[in-house]
Amino acid sequence: MATTVKNSSSQLSDETLRLIHQNWMRRYDFEYEDEEEEEKRFKIFKATFEEIEKYNTEEEAPLLILSRYSDLTDAEFFALRSTIQGELPKDMRDDVTLRRHRRSGKLPEDMQDDVSLRPHRQEDCDACVLHKRGRKS
Repeated sequence: MATTVKNSSSQLSDETLRLIHQNWMRRYDFEYEDEEEEEKRFKIFKATFEEIEKYNTEEEAPLLILSRYSDLTDAEFFALRSTIQGELPKDMRDDVTLRRHRRSGKLPEDMQDDVSLRPHRQEDCDACVLHKRGRKS
């Protein structure tokens, strides 16, 4: 389960953000090689946290959340998850999820009636996570 960003980081001190980062590290069982690497990853994590917070303030925007990749730069993430051809590996393509939870709680009509979409990996976060099953593109 990923973490939803609900607080305003502009109101959070670096100390509080460091505690959030440490809890996030424990959650995903991460340890860094040294303090220098941890500081580098904290800065990336903090920037990601602030970007998610800013995006989540938009009324009609899908809800973004922290994930196990929140301490990676965009380049690191895409290098980790992309093949030379620029596609996701097959095992990831088979498990792509749609995270378009609008704050109104309503899905677009065409999605509400689509029987190929079912709640997937739903936990306590109240975010609707849909999984595309058995649908040919």
